[in-house]
Amino acid sequence: MKKSIDLTILTEEDILYCYEEGIRVKLYTRLPTRGTDAARIKENIIKGFYDASENKVMIYLPHITDHADYSKTLFHELAHAIDDLLFDEKYTEEVIEDIAIATYDHNPDLFYFIKGLYKLQDTKFEK
Repeated sequence: MKKSIDLTILTEEDILYCYEEGIRVKLYTRLPTRGTDAARIKENIIKGFYDASENKVMIYLPHITDHADYSKTLFHELAHAIDDLLFDEKYTEEVIEDIAIATYDHNPDLFYFIKGLYKLQDTKFEK
């Protein structure tokens, strides 16, 4: 069932919905060396990517600068997943970024909820 409201920030309910719909989160400690996206990821310094065909959020830790950057990148990619699942990709890249920043500003601790739910390993960016 599609939501009839617009997305302005991510909530725990949104993250649970992603999880229940099979969205996976994968952290990469090394950049890909093969594949069609490898060069683009390295050249454009892509921090994260949501692949709708695989229901997967990918975070490229070598391009992350600090904990805030990690959180916002994770929120950004999960906002893409929510947009895909609920709204058939109606939001622009700029709006998705605004959602990520607003989520971080409103509830930065959502990161720890996501980390626990997806059982993400500790990184050098955590306190």
